[in-house]
Amino acid sequence: SVDAEVTTEALLRGAYDVVCKPCGASRKENVKQLQCDLANRIAPLKQSTESIADETKAGYQAPPQSLAGVKVDAVLVGASTGGPVALHALLSALDPRLNVPVLIVQHIPCGFSSPLARRLGRECKLPVVEAEDGMTVDKGKVYLAPGGRHLTIQPKLSGPVIQLSDNPPVNGCRPSVDVMLDSAIHVFGKRCLVVILTGMGRDGATAAGVIRSRGGIVFAQHPESCTVSSMPRQTVRLAGADRIAGVPQIAELINCVCVGR
Repeated sequence: SVDAEVTTEALLRGAYDVVCKPCGASRKENVKQLQCDLANRIAPLKQSTESIADETKAGYQAPPQSLAGVKVDAVLVGASTGGPVALHALLSALDPRLNVPVLIVQHIPCGFSSPLARRLGRECKLPVVEAEDGMTVDKGKVYLAPGGRHLTIQPKLSGPVIQLSDNPPVNGCRPSVDVMLDSAIHVFGKRCLVVILTGMGRDGATAAGVIRSRGGIVFAQHPESCTVSSMPRQTVRLAGADRIAGVPQIAELINCVCVGR
């Protein structure tokens, strides 16, 4: 819709978040719902201005793991608040020779993921699509989870396929990063490269820890460059991270690991 296109453009230009218009039975009910939604969006933003030095200190002091010889079969990206801008910066910097699939869970309301995928695809060197149930997972292609549905990857004899579900939210989210990562473990094993970008909450941190414990790679966006730093901070705290960097540096790391440049 026109409204979704306009909202997507606003998010890509740096809008903080989307608050959908309430549609309750009365004006009083709608105002109350709007106040609640706004409070839930603003509180994490205030928290993100607090010092992050102590929480990430261990991650920065840990010796960096060598990425030489690492084999990757899939790049798995999680993002929430501020994610559209970060995703645009990440995808537009990826090498068009990238020979692995990129699967993305961005917390976004129903109806907004399709225009976001189209917009990202127009300005990126790789094809970007909104994921559909039963799609094959092809190398060199970017799949964005649809708003309001979980994205999982399922093994098939002909190759991995996408399966969408309406199962209950996980970590208060649908789609959920943890749900995607949990399924990816069974398909790609240790050849997963997880990227956790800006966002509130801790979605993705637990499964990222499992992937890293099994030999996979985890990159986290530098908290100071995030709109809201909770997701990468919690990932560093619970899973550790092989690299903590700004989005342009993460893109270059992906290029180095997956393309070799």
